[in-house]
Amino acid sequence: MGRSYISLCIDYGSNIVYLITREDYFDAGLPFYTINRHIEQLNMQPFLDRQHIIYVNGKFDDNSAIGRLMHDFRCENPSDMYYKELAERTHYLKENEGGRDNMCKAMEELLNDEKIQTALRMLSKTSIHMKKSQKFLT
Repeated sequence: MGRSYISLCIDYGSNIVYLITREDYFDAGLPFYTINRHIEQLNMQPFLDRQHIIYVNGKFDDNSAIGRLMHDFRCENPSDMYYKELAERTHYLKENEGGRDNMCKAMEELLNDEKIQTALRMLSKTSIHMKKSQKFLT
């Protein structure tokens, strides 16, 4: 059974989630941290589902590829960036009227989504309080 499951995972490849953090989440000075799942009851044997989480240290700063990329993510001026593609896109979004319009629209959508989520949380809390009050009154 294990072999067929492993080969099934290999056939479909890996699922990797990258989380780029503003700070060094694990405070160890590394450029990134790879999280893999394991089975605790089997002496921490790896669980071979090919699911991975990689925390990227957004503060990492050296002359490596990842250090340069994190520099570019923090950089405000596109002309100071290492990666041409990122610099060009950042320049377009910051300096071009069409880019600024796209960014304004994206920010409005994010704010609207946040407002909806806040309203839903408030309604949920209100509903819980109403149920508690109803129990108290009956």
